[in-house]
Amino acid sequence: MGNFLPRAESLFLQWLENFITKIATYAATFGLSGSQVDQFTTDRDSVKSNLADVDSLKKTLQSKVKTKDEVVATARKHALDLAVILKRHTSYTEAIGEDLGIVAPDDSGQGSLDTAKPRFWATVLVEMVLLDWLKEKSDGQVFYSKRGTETEYKKLDRDFRSPMEDKRPNLVPGVPETRWYKSRFLKDDKEVGLWSDEVSVIVNI
Repeated sequence: MGNFLPRAESLFLQWLENFITKIATYAATFGLSGSQVDQFTTDRDSVKSNLADVDSLKKTLQSKVKTKDEVVATARKHALDLAVILKRHTSYTEAIGEDLGIVAPDDSGQGSLDTAKPRFWATVLVEMVLLDWLKEKSDGQVFYSKRGTETEYKKLDRDFRSPMEDKRPNLVPGVPETRWYKSRFLKDDKEVGLWSDEVSVIVNI
């Protein structure tokens, strides 16, 4: 017997609403007790309440992520602005700059990217996977991914400012899936260097 219940939670809630409306008319025919029929009303109310809670949390998370991005951007601007002021001061030296960490890495060894391995970290959120990565001497990273039953990596996207957001919905709605990621550096719009280590996470978006 095939599964007649919708996989998507919103559609399952609709199914429950219809079932509750109709099952009462068949209770006597099948000898169902009042508690058996009432159980579905209890289930419906619980599902509806929890779906609303999760939706509220998603909106809260979106707001917090936006605030976080703004706070980080502001802090970066303050650091860059002050670095410019310090470097223009007559007392500034390269030694001080290195000590404060306001000296950019030496790009003279650009060829080292040919043997460099990218690094990144995957964080699973409510409606996305965040890929935080290190730029080092590159222009960015290009990410490849496979998920669920897929057997081959496919190009996901290029990113020039960490983090990258993977907001793809699951291949099968409501069913958790494993996603694998790997990346390479980008320089002058070309992929260079070694492949990163493979990173996998379990996602239900």
